[in-house]
Amino acid sequence: AEYMGYLDRLITANPDTHITLNTVHRLLVTSVLLAAKARDDQYYSNSYYASIGGVSFSEMNKLELRFLLLVHFDIFVRPSTFQQYKSYLDQHREELLTQNRPPVTRA
Repeated sequence: AEYMGYLDRLITANPDTHITLNTVHRLLVTSVLLAAKARDDQYYSNSYYASIGGVSFSEMNKLELRFLLLVHFDIFVRPSTFQQYKSYLDQHREELLTQNRPPVTRA
């Protein structure tokens, strides 16, 4: 849920940011990487996140730095904010997991 706070913060601080089919996975993997680093004492390496995100190690490092710059290195998420995102995910878990959406195709 913490990564959602990062994404929300990024979009709020940068309203001209557009999430597209080409950027959504990069934003998601970067926000998850940052959440792990901020919250966990032990976490996977950037190369691991790069491999699951389908980007190079070099790009993962650049994405991490760019994301931090865009949120002004403000990655602290208040417990109450974390709980709000967690509650949202809990409430919509089944709906999110069982939605029958057509597959996304790239042009």
